Parts: sequence; structure tokens; C-alpha cells
Amino acid sequence: MDESCPVCGRPLPAPPQAGRPRQFCDNTCRSAARRSRERERKAAEAEQSRRCSAAFAGHRCERPAVAGISLDGKESRVCAECRDVTVSFLVQQGVPADSLAVTASAEHRATPEPVSARRVNTRVVLIEDDQGVGNAVSNALSKRGYRVKWETTGRGGMTAAYLAKPDVILLDLGLPDIDGFELLRQLRLVSDVPVIVASARGEIRDRTLGLNIGADDYLVKPFSLDELCARIDRTQQNRGPVRWVPEIYDDGVLRLDSAKLAATVAGVPLELTALEFRLLETLARQAGKVQPIATLLVKAWRGAGGRGDDRVKFVVSRLRGKLAETALGSASIVSVRGVGYLYRGPDTREQAEDSTSSRKTANGSHGTCTMSSSNGCSRWAWAWKR
Repeated sequence: MDESCPVCGRPLPAPPQAGRPRQFCDNTCRSAARRSRERERKAAEAEQSRRCSAAFAGHRCERPAVAGISLDGKESRVCAECRDVTVSFLVQQGVPADSLAVTASAEHRATPEPVSARRVNTRVVLIEDDQGVGNAVSNALSKRGYRVKWETTGRGGMTAAYLAKPDVILLDLGLPDIDGFELLRQLRLVSDVPVIVASARGEIRDRTLGLNIGADDYLVKPFSLDELCARIDRTQQNRGPVRWVPEIYDDGVLRLDSAKLAATVAGVPLELTALEFRLLETLARQAGKVQPIATLLVKAWRGAGGRGDDRVKFVVSRLRGKLAETALGSASIVSVRGVGYLYRGPDTREQAEDSTSSRKTANGSHGTCTMSSSNGCSRWAWAWKR
């Protein structure tokens, strides 16, 4: 039975006396067949590259790939479900989260959008100590229209925030000079600027703590730059002007520098722990007003869980001991039984002393200060013994 060429269909020449039989009628058809096989191979590879490469128990996933995970220069294409599982597994096995790069596949990558006027005017302070991550994020955001100021230390970031008055702060938690949660606490004492925590700490307790003490959003590394931009843009929607309290508090005797976390009394440096500084600043910036225990726990401590009366009493006692050796004296912090504490600065102290002196003259007796409430508003009442 005569055989025909699989390419052109013409009859094959008579088989040679020795060697393999002919498969094609001539060299032209042989080359055409080879090119056809090459196209089929490339098409199969392209189709395979669009499928998830993750395999479990010897079975490949085969779902459509939507992202690529790069590690040590090698990229694996994965579906949405396998992406999260794979990244979580690698991090749990000790692979640094910062060394992983997750990118969207070409067909799932959003079309680059034009730089909007809102982005051009969005000022971002990035606080990130890792040079690789900082460079990558800073450059990527700048290319997308944001005005980025990058700092590698917490104190440098605090100073930059005061000077630049940014629209949003991107905060890493693992800083060399101060814990990121501590810095977040300080930021919330002086401003309501939106803060997005971007950290490799992905545990529930870390995310919960960050959100509870004032973060507007929490993003776990590694993250997509598209997602980061979307979260930044969301913080800028329908918000009013950012509030910043003055960097320096100075009542003539006590001076607090919120950016440097430094305190002086009558020009003499006052050595305080971070907790003592937060407590004193919370009281001083509301001089003459009683700050309830619950308020002090929220602003000075890392959360208000449980009863905090004893914790507050202990730190207040320690703070009074340090103030006793200064021009302010320990009496500058007044205890209001059952309510909280207040800071009595030079102005409020003079007013209180003048009031006490005039009442003593009028009544010939000594007075004690008590707290009363009327229509939800606190006021001072003086009771006198004859």
C-alpha cells in the first residue's frame, strides 16, 4: 500500500535499499514538519506556564496561575489559593519574608493607570530600616506619582513626619532604635495622620495590637505594590485635614520635645523612660484637666485590657519621684480620687494658690479639693473646715 507525505499528501518515494524509510517526500516537507512540532511545543509550554505549578502529594494543581513567587532568582507560577499557602509555608520554614517577591502574572496585571493629581499631591513618609525594601518601595511609589520621604530610623521618621506633615505614613515595626509599636503610640499622641503598618509580623496578635493602638491599616510582607497603592489611596478618600499638635510643649518650666522624646525642667534634662514620657506628655498637653485612668491606659500604655489602676499608680509614683528633684516638684501631678490624674503647670498652680489664699483669708480655715460632676461636665468644688 502506497504511503503519502503527512505534510503535502503526495506519495512517498520508493524506500531506499538500506536505512530508515522515508517519512516525507522531500526536505521542504521535512523542514515544515519540524517547524510545526516546534510551534506545538511552545504552545504547550505557554499553556503550562499559565497553570499553577504547585504540587501536593505528587499531584499538580493545574488551576490558572495569577501570580509568581520569586526566591533566589527562581520564579514559580501559582494560583491565588496556592500563593497564600506557599508564602505562609516558606515564612514558617524560616525564609525571610523580605526575600520573597510576589508579582501578578502578565494577564492579571492591571493596566498602568495615569498618574492622578491626587497622587502627585500625596506626601508619604516611609519608615523602613531595610535598604533593599526601602529602595524598592520608595522608587516604586515615586514612579507612581507619590512624593516620598524615606527614613531608616524611628526617631528620624518622627522628625520627618513633623517637618513634612505627610498625608500618610508607612511604618515598619522592626526599627533599629525604637520598636514600631512604640513609635506608633508616639505618633498617635501628636497626630491623627493615617498610618499603614507594613511588616513581616503577620501573627494575629501583632495585627490586632497594631490596629488597636492606632494603625489605620496593616499590610503583611511580602505585599503587592498595587495593593499598597490601593490602600494608600483609600486612606485619602473623604478625609479632613490632618491634625498635628505642636512638636514642642513649653509652659515656661516643663519642656517636652515629642519628636526627640526629650524632656527638660527649667532647662535641666529630665531622664524618663518611654512610658513615663508618654504619661507626662498626655497629662501636660491637657494641663489642668483631669485625665481618667482609661484615657491614660489608651494613650500611654499599649492597650487598656484589664484593670490598670495599679499600673498607673506605680508609674505615677515613679514619675513623681523624678519630678520631686526638679523645679516642678512632685505636687505638679495631682491625684483625683476615683477618677484619674491631672498635671498642674505653673499657670494653673498660681491660680490654685491664689484661690486658696483668698478663701483662707475669707474663711480663716484650710480647704481641700474635691471633684464633682454636673450635667456630664467636671468642675472643682472646695470644701472648708471651720
